[in-house]
Amino acid sequence: MSDKVQVHPRGYGEPKAALSQGILSGGFLFVSGAVAFHPETGEIVGDDVATQTRQVMENIRAVLKEVDLDLDDVVQSRAYLTRIQDDFPAFDSVYREFFSEPLPARSTIGVELAIPGLLVEVDVMAKLKS
Repeated sequence: MSDKVQVHPRGYGEPKAALSQGILSGGFLFVSGAVAFHPETGEIVGDDVATQTRQVMENIRAVLKEVDLDLDDVVQSRAYLTRIQDDFPAFDSVYREFFSEPLPARSTIGVELAIPGLLVEVDVMAKLKS
């Protein structure tokens, strides 16, 4: 029997790529890289990193909520920015709005994302409640 359970937030469309939005395994929830797609239309929300980061974090929050977790349960995250030199300060400012101390461990990486217009992607790992 597999120690993997797929998590898909209610009200969200199916992913556009071959992935699960979340996987429960080994006492953790692994949330796939979330981007700034509107949950109902699938369209990119915003054309600046601050607006997109807010949508990304709300999309992550929706996956966490499906298993009664919230952003305070996140222990690790990775952020991917297409314009890291220009957008890091705005991204970091919005990111901080969503987390309290102690902040999750985080890596921030400059990349090229697969869909034009996307400026940020974030994946997280959250510890399940005991």
